[in-house]
Amino acid sequence: MLSHEENLANIWSYFMTHFADHWAFTDIGEPIRHPLLEKIIVIVNQQLFNETVEKLLLIHLSNFNFLHGVFTVGNRTGGVIYFEETQKGMVAISENPPSKQVKYSRFTPKVIGSSNNLN
Repeated sequence: MLSHEENLANIWSYFMTHFADHWAFTDIGEPIRHPLLEKIIVIVNQQLFNETVEKLLLIHLSNFNFLHGVFTVGNRTGGVIYFEETQKGMVAISENPPSKQVKYSRFTPKVIGSSNNLN
């Protein structure tokens, strides 16, 4: 779905409905630091809002090679999903409340040279 769905809201809605709202799913992962994904979230946020990413929590489901997480950007709430095998992911960041608007970004990281460079 992440590879071919044009409407990113459909992907996010599917994830939230079928996975994120279910304890059986959220309880199987472990917190993780993921420098590449953390950097991508900062880059996407800079392009959309240019504010500081805070309270980032990433959860790794090692059996599925999948990460998901939440973070804040000012008064906004953000989320991320990332598939390690396909190296595809997306970020969703809400507009400031009381708006119900959400901005989405799909990404595929490409590391060039050292892990400090993203393209």
